Amino acid sequence: ARHDVPADVITGQRIDPDVAELCEHFTIEDRIMLKLNEVMRDRHATFGSDMEKLWEELSHARSPAGLLMAKIRQIQDGSFVGKVAAPKEVQRLIDKYRLDNDARTKLTGFICSRTESQDKDLYEIERR
Repeated sequence: ARHDVPADVITGQRIDPDVAELCEHFTIEDRIMLKLNEVMRDRHATFGSDMEKLWEELSHARSPAGLLMAKIRQIQDGSFVGKVAAPKEVQRLIDKYRLDNDARTKLTGFICSRTESQDKDLYEIERR
């Protein structure tokens, strides 16, 4: 057994070091840490960008634990989008309207989570 990765005392489940670090930083209780660890186990392809997005969002949260629970539900229902580079059309809007970091992150996440209506959404945003 690997000894460098902490295991939950009750379940014996190995906790990913990145998950443990995030939860420790935001003083997230173990019960929520275990849920996050469980949902992140199957997200190998997007793990890095998912964790980056969680760090970013939790750093602005009044209640990091509450927001993390909401994000875990989004991961479970497939609506969570990790940190992604803005597509070219979105980047054009970011530059045109000189969006700040928070606005650019939200716009990119919104557009990327609605791929089926992406073109229509971008058109509507630009019209207003």
